[in-house]
Amino acid sequence: MDKPRNGAVYHDHPLGHDFSRAVVTPSGLVITAGHVAERDDGTMVDSPDVRDHMRQTLENLRATLAVCGATLDDVIKLTVYFADAEDWAAFKEVRREYVQPPFPASTGVLAAALDPSMRFELEAVAQLPAA
Repeated sequence: MDKPRNGAVYHDHPLGHDFSRAVVTPSGLVITAGHVAERDDGTMVDSPDVRDHMRQTLENLRATLAVCGATLDDVIKLTVYFADAEDWAAFKEVRREYVQPPFPASTGVLAAALDPSMRFELEAVAQLPAA
């Protein structure tokens, strides 16, 4: 269930995790939680190709943004966490399948504490279009 608080709307995680998958502020900013390559049934993508992890993650982000009334075109900031720095080039390749210019501001972080089975985690900030 979505919950309003302090003028913002908190969108529950569809798999019942104990955090909101996104918050929409009164100014129309959509701030997402970290997204990973988790399927609708809660299992993780187990492909050896990191691009498969990235595609599932971006599809999950797309679904979250849609619940909030946004699209990937509305994303203004991406923060990407990598278990392996070698995956940055693959991310840039896959990102172009989902995000068109002008590209959002982006930061890549090597995250040693990231579960290696996840390989990749993504947070986004989007701005809802003016009504």
